Amino acid sequence: MEKKERSTYFWRYDGDPDARQRINDWMDQQNNVRDSLQMLVLYFADRFGNKNVMDYEVQKQLYADVLNLLPSSSENLTESREKLSSSPPVRFDGTDSKSSELDDILNDVDLKNI
Repeated sequence: MEKKERSTYFWRYDGDPDARQRINDWMDQQNNVRDSLQMLVLYFADRFGNKNVMDYEVQKQLYADVLNLLPSSSENLTESREKLSSSPPVRFDGTDSKSSELDDILNDVDLKNI
């Protein structure tokens, strides 16, 4: 069966009024809705191929991405701070020197206040 090439696609909004309002608010903020939607679809296709967005493996990855972006509890924040404080400082000048004036300043920073 030959696939028909689409040049337009009509989209009927979900019956959920909250979803409809969120979609309309997002669209109102776009300079060009067609280009914005095209960019989102192409990004998804680059990342997941031509898989259905409702595919279990795709959904699992999307949820994992969201969960990694947002800390789910204060324990996660504490763990992140501890990892940062135990990591060696990152040097941007290409040297391996363990001590410098900048290091001395940064050593006094309390990571719990960041």
